[in-house]
Amino acid sequence: MDIRRKHLSVSSSGEFSMDQREDALRCVLYEMVVLAMALLQLKKKSEKMKVRSSGESLPFGQEQTAHEAASMTCRVLIEFLYPKRQGKKGSSAPKDLRTFNDSLNKWAFHLTWKRVKKSKDYLQSYPAELLKRGPEVLEEARIFVEDCVKKYHYKLTSPNAAAYYDKFLELYSKVKRLGK
Repeated sequence: MDIRRKHLSVSSSGEFSMDQREDALRCVLYEMVVLAMALLQLKKKSEKMKVRSSGESLPFGQEQTAHEAASMTCRVLIEFLYPKRQGKKGSSAPKDLRTFNDSLNKWAFHLTWKRVKKSKDYLQSYPAELLKRGPEVLEEARIFVEDCVKKYHYKLTSPNAAAYYDKFLELYSKVKRLGK
């Protein structure tokens, strides 16, 4: 897999200082914590707001908030970890994650007439799909962070970086149990 390891390695171009790369790592850790929290909340029993006139359930409340947060952070992490290939279309992500990211872009982030008229053409980012793909994205991000810390000797000294890392590890152990 062509994960973004080279972009943050010490030997990469002098485009960014080590402080800037360590701060970027802190941002990745923050997104990982948000995604893990959203996936755990999404798995919990949903709370739906009832429409008074019809009595139907609408997808609002904690479930919808978690769905939106998981969608957004999956997309953010995929696009960071798998940048667009120079001179080529699309990202360097594996095909299944590219397809998932495309569905997030088309369904969750772009309200267009084409989507409204042909919404059945797009894989919707339903909670089940997020609960399947979200942990995969977290695993890739975890590997990336571990490489940065162990192989490239990043320090978790940026504000809150160590706290985000510790919180992620705590949440990640719970996320891994979701599929069991």
